Amino acid sequence: MQRPTKQTRGPNKIEKDFQGWLKYRPCCVSGREGVSVHHMYGSAFKHNKILIGHLACIPLHYDFHQGEYGIHTIGRNAWVEAHDWQAVFFKREADQYYRETRIFLPGEEYWAIHDWGK
Repeated sequence: MQRPTKQTRGPNKIEKDFQGWLKYRPCCVSGREGVSVHHMYGSAFKHNKILIGHLACIPLHYDFHQGEYGIHTIGRNAWVEAHDWQAVFFKREADQYYRETRIFLPGEEYWAIHDWGK
């Protein structure tokens, strides 16, 4: 049996570092501790031919990620209606990441995430 081809590459160092930093952040919705990193659009997502899936991540507590009121349970549209666009939370996290580490996230990817904005 032939294995399916990979649709994307794995995360690079910058993406891994950002995701690692997110794991220790409070939930961007509730401020509660104990989060998992949510890929906003999936790890293979591209916008304007730019792979943004590994960078477009936010920290979510289980309740808002996979729990009863989680984005994977109620769906993206209902979640966004209840909370806000995921890109708004991403921008806050990315800005805080810069303030704490003095490391800019790659501009091309950052602006592609901002441009997609859903």
